[in-house]
Amino acid sequence: MERKRPTSHHKPPSFVETKHEEKPERASIVLKAPPAAKRPRISTVLEDCLQSETAEECLTRLLAIKDVELTNTASDLEKTVGSLSEIWKKHASSEPACLMAMRLTTTLLLQAAKPLPQSAKELIVSFLEDADNTEVKIQALRCIGLVAKHHSGEALLQQKIFQATQKEARSTKHHALRVECVGLVEWMAEQAFTNSTAAVCGGGQLVENTVTFLEECCTDDDDPRVRAAALNALLSAHDCGIKLPLSVYHKAAVSIQDSVEEVREAALKIVWRMGLQNPDTMIDLKQDATLHLRLVDDAFIKTCDMVNDISVRVRALATKLLGDFGAVSAKFLDQTLDKKLMSHLKIVKSEHERQKDLHQAGKVRDWDTGKQWTTSSAPKLFVEPEEVNLVSSGTCGAFVHSLEDEFMEVRLAAVDSMCRLSLASPSFGEQCLDFLVDLFDDEIQSVRLKAINSIRRISANIELREDQLETVLGVLEEGCPEIREALHALLSSSRITTTEGLNSTVHALLDSLKKYPHDRESVWKCLQRLGGNHGNLLSPLVPKLLSTHPFFMSKEPDMDDPAYICVLILVFNAAKQCPTIPPLFPRHVFRHYSYLKDTLPALIPTIHVGIPSMVKLNTRTSQTADHRGGLFMMEIFSRAQQAGSLPPRDAQHTWQCCVDDLLSIVKLHTHLSATAQCAAMFLQSQLLINKVLEALSHGMLLLSDVPAQVGVSHTAHCIKELLLHGYRLEHMFVELPAHLMCGGRMVRVVAHCLQLLMHMNTQTRDRDCQKLKQTLVQRISSLAQFCEHHKLLLPSPVLPLVAMDTTLVANDVLADSLKSLVSNQFCTLVKFSELSKVRVCRAVVVEPHQLGKEDCVKFVSSLALCIRVNASLYNVKDPRHIAIQVHFPDGKKLLFVPKPEELREVSITEHRLETSVIISHGMWTDACGVEFCVVLKHQTDIEEEASLMLDHTDTHKTRAGESAQDEGEEEGDTMSTLVISNRVQVTIHPQDTTAKGFNVFQ
Repeated sequence: MERKRPTSHHKPPSFVETKHEEKPERASIVLKAPPAAKRPRISTVLEDCLQSETAEECLTRLLAIKDVELTNTASDLEKTVGSLSEIWKKHASSEPACLMAMRLTTTLLLQAAKPLPQSAKELIVSFLEDADNTEVKIQALRCIGLVAKHHSGEALLQQKIFQATQKEARSTKHHALRVECVGLVEWMAEQAFTNSTAAVCGGGQLVENTVTFLEECCTDDDDPRVRAAALNALLSAHDCGIKLPLSVYHKAAVSIQDSVEEVREAALKIVWRMGLQNPDTMIDLKQDATLHLRLVDDAFIKTCDMVNDISVRVRALATKLLGDFGAVSAKFLDQTLDKKLMSHLKIVKSEHERQKDLHQAGKVRDWDTGKQWTTSSAPKLFVEPEEVNLVSSGTCGAFVHSLEDEFMEVRLAAVDSMCRLSLASPSFGEQCLDFLVDLFDDEIQSVRLKAINSIRRISANIELREDQLETVLGVLEEGCPEIREALHALLSSSRITTTEGLNSTVHALLDSLKKYPHDRESVWKCLQRLGGNHGNLLSPLVPKLLSTHPFFMSKEPDMDDPAYICVLILVFNAAKQCPTIPPLFPRHVFRHYSYLKDTLPALIPTIHVGIPSMVKLNTRTSQTADHRGGLFMMEIFSRAQQAGSLPPRDAQHTWQCCVDDLLSIVKLHTHLSATAQCAAMFLQSQLLINKVLEALSHGMLLLSDVPAQVGVSHTAHCIKELLLHGYRLEHMFVELPAHLMCGGRMVRVVAHCLQLLMHMNTQTRDRDCQKLKQTLVQRISSLAQFCEHHKLLLPSPVLPLVAMDTTLVANDVLADSLKSLVSNQFCTLVKFSELSKVRVCRAVVVEPHQLGKEDCVKFVSSLALCIRVNASLYNVKDPRHIAIQVHFPDGKKLLFVPKPEELREVSITEHRLETSVIISHGMWTDACGVEFCVVLKHQTDIEEEASLMLDHTDTHKTRAGESAQDEGEEEGDTMSTLVISNRVQVTIHPQDTTAKGFNVFQ
């Protein structure tokens, strides 16, 4: 027992040392470090290096330079640099010693004050002049570059370095050294341009000198690696803002005919960039100095020439760059789609221009009778070189050549460029349409998909003819769901010119729906847009589509027929644009209109003309339904806020009614569902908290006739659901404000406190309570880090727990603090008006379909079964966190992580998942259902299953083989999952091959 010191002998602390009787301590041996000796100065070490006779001895002493004291004064720096210069000259033949001296000098100069002394500048330049080894010179250039970057404001130093680098580049024969020189000069050009804009002396002249030097290297150097480096340096200088002279353009135009593809690529980029930067600059032609051409047109012509390059990379690059020339003249743009060269390779002048040339030459005649046969009138069988057309033979049909290229990369680039140019020039888009439609028969799926999406982008400027439409509709038989969906989007945005073409399109879509039933939603949206865009064309087809007769009453179709629903969606959307269509409807169509208006409100428009008054009343009511739904939701929010001041039982009843009303809004109003669902989840969390508190106050008995163990189990289930609500609020809702995300974390803290209180009341083992206390500290620490990251204040109910050590405090004191925390009404602090922009993360499993026992899938036990999974993902922030969860009847759960290429972005808020799940199991005596669902992986505050003993399906972390292994994710990590989709059950039956009636091919 600890002995307390009497208070009468207690003295206040003072700064006077006093002696106290203390308990004897155990003796321990401590090894103290020796006193630090005074480090030698660098000048002393360098003097020893100068006295060394061999380079090895000098190098050994230089390596010990890290233990010396570096000085930064001007006088000591000049002496040190002088000593290093002598070492450099003395041991110039030794590569290690030279490198060490250079690096040491660089370190000193980087730490030196500005400006540098003259001796330091001379030593820097002497690195290049005195070195004999190429490797040493390369290292010297790198060291010089470091010093130049550190002292970028000294114009004289920059000028000296440039002159030395330029001299070395022109004198050396090693390509690596010249490339290093070009890289240093490139940086100096960019830095000099910055200095010139900042009015630093000498910056502008240095920019001109560096550009001139790089211009010489890009054509005059013998090594292609140096030429490519010089061209890339000029391109970087241009991107930095340096205005390159027109001579650089002409040099690059010559370099695009280089024998090395790297040089051609770099030169082509310069031609492309300068042509776009100065499109209206006029340049003279080599054929005729009197003729001028816009720079953008000349750059376009030269880029088209590279479409026939021998290198695939150059062809793909040239074809890709063509799409950026939106300002090119129409005559050059149209020539890219025709292989026939205009004017037979001759420059054609108008009559006025020919008369003007004759007048300037003094050969004007009063009247030409036509009797004289001059040399200019005779036909020319041979073409003179100076009469060659501006458009060379390689430019003609540039896109035609690209579309016929054998490599997929070139064809993809051609389709993309044609699409971009068509958006800039609608007339060019009409000419491109035939070529793009022909690509629907390409052997590569990505090319076909690219062509479909490109036509969809330019669909506002084109019209599909019947012959083109026939090719387009043939793609509906494609087995790839991605291509069919893209084609549905193309048809929905296209304009069809004839009634026959529209009729063929509708029947082709109905046949495709019969073959691929899971394309139902995509076909519905396509028919909705088709009806709205072609109301007048559809009017003659309505009696045929609805199977009506002018004299006889037709049979009422079945509303379960998918084809009939598609026809109704088509004609209803057309009736909104064409008022002559509703009088053609039979009576049953009006009843079906009311039914579809309620079941498919997003696809069925409101029709005001030509329908009975009863249906009109329903449509008027539906117009204000969304507005009334919003007002009703605001009323619910007001009731939920005011319920906090009511008695506990009345508040509980009011919140429960609010939750029921909000869940009804989720079902009825699509655009309000996310806000209503998020608000309902906050209120449900408060209801669960109150339910658990009521159970704890009644000794764990929720009902008077329920045993205590059952009450404990039900309370634990409520705590699990509350914890899941906390994770759903943070991870399943997009654009949720940071303080409301903090509210989700606060819900998890409350769930943990309730779990700890339940363990205290049930008198469980101290080990479990202690573990819960430790994990509570971790959870509160995670909440504090979140608040600090988002610059939020820590919630006030948590502050008492932060101040105390929950692992050491007594249980009764801790229980009082926990009860004080969980008794707060958290939902009254939530401002529901801030949830208007919230979007919910969800998924819809399209494939596999729900299969019962009659559609059982049989396979050999212990072998693999491949099941195709197709799902649409909405509002997912990071698709990499998506996985497929498979739940077997025996309780086994597997998690399959799809590959990145199996996730496709449809729009900013929508993604498409197309993957295959491979499952296996032992032999079953009967067929059972296996559930598939899409889950969202997320990070947890702590290891939930280990701390709170949760065993919920949403937090299960079992993995399945290699397909479920993520990079950087280990077995003991704190990852969990949340179900965000509908559950689809597929009945399977793994059985033995010896079973009676088993067919392996079934």
